[in-house]
Amino acid sequence: MMTERDKLGKTIYEIETETQISRRHLENLEKRYKADSSMLDKARSGRPPKVNSPLKRRIVRIIVKNPFQSLLKMTKEVNMSMEEEKQISASTFRRHAFIKGFIARRPCQKPKLTAQHILDRRNFANEYMNKDMKFWRNVLFCDESSIELFPEDKRLRVRRREGERYKSKNIAHVYHHEGGNLMFWGCISLYGQGELIKVTGTLKGASYAQLLSQSIPGSSLILNRRFSWLLQDHASCHDTVGVTDVIMSLGLERLNSPSNSPDLNPIESMWGYWKDKVRSRHPQNLLQLEQYAIEEWRNIPLEVVRSYIENMPKDCLKFIVCEANIQNISNAYIYIERILIY
Repeated sequence: MMTERDKLGKTIYEIETETQISRRHLENLEKRYKADSSMLDKARSGRPPKVNSPLKRRIVRIIVKNPFQSLLKMTKEVNMSMEEEKQISASTFRRHAFIKGFIARRPCQKPKLTAQHILDRRNFANEYMNKDMKFWRNVLFCDESSIELFPEDKRLRVRRREGERYKSKNIAHVYHHEGGNLMFWGCISLYGQGELIKVTGTLKGASYAQLLSQSIPGSSLILNRRFSWLLQDHASCHDTVGVTDVIMSLGLERLNSPSNSPDLNPIESMWGYWKDKVRSRHPQNLLQLEQYAIEEWRNIPLEVVRSYIENMPKDCLKFIVCEANIQNISNAYIYIERILIY
């Protein structure tokens, strides 16, 4: 009908009304006939792709809406209200998600923050992001951390064939209570690491105050430096009146660090480095664990300690950039170019 519409004296609109075929499709048919009157499909290398552009965009929308959803649930959501012959498999969904850059990864784990936590973090970042190393060299960073004898590594993966799940070489052995653990208190500064003290029992206000009164002077002697500021988290034993009195008697002022913010205390990163070194020596009992922990603490290079502390201005700036969603990041990172003078 479209090929002889001039002879019939019909417009495209009239043919569209009569046949209930869209105008665009009719125009495409006419164009195709003029190019090849046989109207036969051209030879192709394979079947047409099952995933067209709209379906690709739908896959992206589903992932962005809930990135924690399982692959099977996402595939089921894509296939809803689709004809059976047009539905896609989970492997097809995964392949097109990979092409778009969406790869299943382990999520970053962060403490849950309240509105007050976010406000405190913003105030801390605004106050200290412009401080240079002349300020941070007068700060002593301290914290406690526990280390397990046989920790369960949730990042561990095993490559095996199907049906070999229970072969002895493919089994990761776990221990009750991870073989036991030890807790240590430590401190670092721009001049290196101070004392590492093994903590026995539960730390309370009185015992923590006594620990500070003995360990901070000892750390100052080791580092040959007097400090003006102390940065620690807001554990319950850190905020008692007795602890505050001890900090003041030592000639220190406490930085107003935000709660639930381990990323704003460089000693938290130091603990991870230290634990990896201790575990690489594979201690077999708690005595060896204590020995290796003290030895590896003493062997941490000064360059490693400084690298974590030098990142303090950058860490504060990163928070401001991420929270404000600044588009021109090159302008925001002008502070990172600052020359750090010791």
